[in-house]
Amino acid sequence: MHALHTLAILTLPALAAGQIPPRSILLGESASTVNTSLVSVDTAGKATVLTGHGRDTHTSVALDPADPRAVWSLGAWPTIGTAPVGHYILSGYSAATTGSGDGLVGTFGRVERCHRMGDQLLITFSSVTPGLYRRALTGGNATLVAGIANAFDIAVLQGKVYVTTTGTPSTLVEVDMSTAPAKTRVVAIKPTQGSAPTQFAAIATYGWDDDARQLLIGASNGAIWFVDPNTTATTNAFSPQVTNAPPAVAIATHPDAATDVVIATANGLYNLLQYFVAGTPFYTTTNTIQDMAVLGGGSVTFGQGCAGSKGEPLHTQTTRGWAYNGNAGFSLDMRNGPPSSFGTLVFGLTSTPLDLTVIGAPGCFLYPTIAIRLGVLTDASGAIQIPAPIPSNPSLVGTRMYTQWGLFESAANPAGVITTKGLSITIR
Repeated sequence: MHALHTLAILTLPALAAGQIPPRSILLGESASTVNTSLVSVDTAGKATVLTGHGRDTHTSVALDPADPRAVWSLGAWPTIGTAPVGHYILSGYSAATTGSGDGLVGTFGRVERCHRMGDQLLITFSSVTPGLYRRALTGGNATLVAGIANAFDIAVLQGKVYVTTTGTPSTLVEVDMSTAPAKTRVVAIKPTQGSAPTQFAAIATYGWDDDARQLLIGASNGAIWFVDPNTTATTNAFSPQVTNAPPAVAIATHPDAATDVVIATANGLYNLLQYFVAGTPFYTTTNTIQDMAVLGGGSVTFGQGCAGSKGEPLHTQTTRGWAYNGNAGFSLDMRNGPPSSFGTLVFGLTSTPLDLTVIGAPGCFLYPTIAIRLGVLTDASGAIQIPAPIPSNPSLVGTRMYTQWGLFESAANPAGVITTKGLSITIR
C-alpha cells in the first residue's frame, strides 16, 4: 500500500532579478532513488544545477510567465514511512529546501505534472483520486476540477485545458473550466495518414500564448503529432512519423522561436529539426529528465478584450523573440483586428482598469495608465507588427510595462472602439 502525499508550498528567498537567465530551459532531473535536482540549460547546452533535494525521484516543473519563479513538484511514490514532499515555489531559486509552508494542497496521490495558468496552478494526480486539480498561487487547498483516470501532462490552448492520460490506449481530454462543473470531452486524433498513436504522454502548445493554434503530442514510438483539437473534420492531426527517436518526456516552445520546440527525452534535449532527423541532442545528461519548462521573456496577457466583427483582436506574444535584455528583434504584435483600420498602441508603467462603457464601448476596458500613445494602421488582414527593440542594458532587467491595442470599428458599439486584452511585459 502506497503512502499519500501532502503537498506543501514552500516559498524560498527571492534572488535579484535576472539570476535565472532568460531563455533558460528548466529541467527536473533525478539522479538516484533519493536525489532530484532543478537544472537550468541554455540554448547552447550549458547546464547549471540550481538546487537539489534528497527526497524523491519524480519531479515536475512549471513556470510563472510574469515573474522568474519556478514551481518545482516532488511527487513520486515514497516508501512507507518516508515523509511526503510536494510542491516548492521557488522565488528565483535557492539551495535551501527548509522553511515553513504556506498551507496544505491536499492528499490526492502521485503528482504527475503542474502547469501555471493565470493566477492558478494546475496539477495532475494519477492515483488515489486521479484527475485535474487547481490551486490558487496565493495559497489554500487544491480542488478537483475533473476526475480523469491516469491523468498525466497538461497544456492550455485558447482558454481550454488539455490533459493526456497514460496507458494503452492513451487519451487526450479537453477540459472546459469556464463552466461549473467543468465539461470534459475526449478529443479524437484523426491523422492525415497512417494510424493515430495509441500511447503518448507529453503535450505542449505549438506557438506562444494567443498565437498557438495546435497541440504537440509525443508518442511512445518517437513520433511528434501536431493536433488541432478544434477541428471536427475528417483529419485534425499529422506527424512526420519519426519512429527511431527516443520518446518525448516533455515538450515546450523554443525560447528563441515560436515555430521551433524543445523536446526532452529521458537523457537529452533536441530542437525540432534535430529530433526529426535523429540528430545529436544539444544537451545530454546521465540523469533522468522528468519534466521541462522554458523561461522566456515575461509577457503575459491579462484582463479582457472586446470583440469586433472578426471576434476579439489579439495582442499576441511576438514571433520574433521574447522580451529579454538586448533582443533587437522584439516586437509588439496584433492580429484578428479590422482590416485597414486606424488604431492606437498604448504604453504605461502601471495598470488600472478603466471601464469604457462611459464613452459608449460597453465591455471594453483600458488597462495601461497612458504614458505613450502611438497611432497605427492595420494591414489588409487586420494585423500589425510594431518593432520594439530592447537595448542591451543590465539596468533594464526587471523593468515592467503594460501595453494594449485600441482599434476603430464603427459598427462594434456606439463609440466605434474595440480593444485587445492588456499585455504585461517584464524584461529578463
